Amino acid sequence: MIFYLEYKNSYWEESLQELTTPEMKDSDAVFPGENWFYYWRTSPSLWENKLENYTGPLPLFVPINWPLHSEHQDQIDFGQIKPETDLKRLENIAKKLGKEIIFTIPVGPAPFLVNGGLPSYLARSLSINNDGIAISVLDDADRVNRVYSYYDPRVFQAFRKFMYHLGQYFTQSGVSSSLYALESFRIEEECLISFFKDHSQVFDGGFNRYIKQLQDTEPLKIEKLIENPVYEKDLKLEYSQLIQGLYLSSISEFLPGSFSGELKICLLGSGSVDLFKRSSDFWENQSDYFKSLMKSIVNGICPTSILINPKKKEGVFSKAISNLTSNSILKTYLSEDDYTDDSSLSFKPLFFFELHDGGEGHFSFEKAMEISGLKYFFEKEFPWAYRITNRLNLNIDEIEEKVVHFYFGSRLNQEQFNHVLKMFMNGNKVFLDINKISSKFLNKLEVFFTENNIAVEKINYISQVTKASLGEGLIVTYDSEKLGHTSLTKRSSFWDSMVSYLEVKQLKVQAEDGVEYFWKVRSSNSYELNYEEVRRVSFFNPTSYKRKVHIVSSHNFAFSKTIDQHRVEVNSTPIGIDILLLPGGMVTLDFGYFEG
Repeated sequence: MIFYLEYKNSYWEESLQELTTPEMKDSDAVFPGENWFYYWRTSPSLWENKLENYTGPLPLFVPINWPLHSEHQDQIDFGQIKPETDLKRLENIAKKLGKEIIFTIPVGPAPFLVNGGLPSYLARSLSINNDGIAISVLDDADRVNRVYSYYDPRVFQAFRKFMYHLGQYFTQSGVSSSLYALESFRIEEECLISFFKDHSQVFDGGFNRYIKQLQDTEPLKIEKLIENPVYEKDLKLEYSQLIQGLYLSSISEFLPGSFSGELKICLLGSGSVDLFKRSSDFWENQSDYFKSLMKSIVNGICPTSILINPKKKEGVFSKAISNLTSNSILKTYLSEDDYTDDSSLSFKPLFFFELHDGGEGHFSFEKAMEISGLKYFFEKEFPWAYRITNRLNLNIDEIEEKVVHFYFGSRLNQEQFNHVLKMFMNGNKVFLDINKISSKFLNKLEVFFTENNIAVEKINYISQVTKASLGEGLIVTYDSEKLGHTSLTKRSSFWDSMVSYLEVKQLKVQAEDGVEYFWKVRSSNSYELNYEEVRRVSFFNPTSYKRKVHIVSSHNFAFSKTIDQHRVEVNSTPIGIDILLLPGGMVTLDFGYFEG
């Protein structure tokens, strides 16, 4: 621990010079990863050359570097003083080259920017994590960026001023590219944590003022807090969302014609453990980033490796990033109003299960998955073939028929509970965890089954399970608390039985430890009419050893082709496909899927 503190302090001392606008670098660092363009790292005279030579996915994300445009408190520059701050010039070049760009503005700490994206005169209150440690992140040049709190009222006031001038500039200069609010996340102990979340004194001070305000405006909340101190966590989340909403409203207020929504990104390598590992080549390993990459995707958050030094992600990890951040996949992270993928022939992540998380209070979704055994079951049988969403009330018409939905009863209100019943009546398959569910909802469920003459089957298998079916619709209730008191093996057996009842069609993969793989899917084209869809699986071996994979044959799947082979041997046999991945090897295989 002493070594770690000495290391951290030495890096902080070295980075004191970075409190001002960083020196421009005429290097490939202007594209630190995937489709991100750092316009301030090279001379404006080279923008056209850099953009012209770019061949990666589109659109290009261009984060607006607030400190660059506002080095001094009383001065905001958009090309009047420094040519590298002229965003309109950048847009004109991109349009000339046919490269679509999207501007992003952080609404919270952005660790890929110096001071987390705050001008030096505002970098005063360090952001603190849950362990009471100042949040710091290594950037792609292996420099430490300290993160500062956005809960300081002075920061918000300066942000509004900057948004006003940015809006004036966009209007007067005719900037027409979309602008997205950018929220950055990191992964801590397998949980996605927003960098906006803070435990600093400046947060506590603002929260205390919020509590005093509630005493006058909403005294019932204060009474509930007195009765149940745990409720404080809910109020802190409420306060945090209120403050973040103020930043968002500033963008929509001053840039109404450009503001297109929010973009959430997960910065790979930005966790507190990553800071320690990345401090030495002996500790940093590409395999550490794969689970973070996959976890961000299943949570619907755009993954990016812009913090990782390009030399540290060469090889199989770089190939995985390219494989999982295609044009069509990138656009799914943007607002649906602006981007709908009309091309059914584009690959998108394949998922069979959708888990609905209210995303409120101190509810730990990862813990709920672990207690019920779902986490282990998915890792064993359907790795990364599920999606977690915070939208509990999905539009019925937008719900994919083949997806199985999981709800946690303790998180449902009356409207959401009614939505679950509506999904069932519309032919969807739903699993409902009744642990700590309202007794009112349980009674309503029984009455619902009786009034609609719905066939109900009840069995005792670790937990009491109720199965109700109506046409294609299915609703299964279980109690995760009961499952949590049994062994992991029994919990896995429980889900094996439950999911086998659903007859989910998927190829079984037997992979040795260390192999990472991910499935995608697209509709069949006019030359593939025998198939209902095409499924694509990519395997990666980030280890230093040979690894084997076996794909078991199934009569519902036909092997189509092999692509992107690198350091790999693939052999097709009557019982399946055998793959030998050498260290750093990867391969992608396509399969046609048909019913029957």
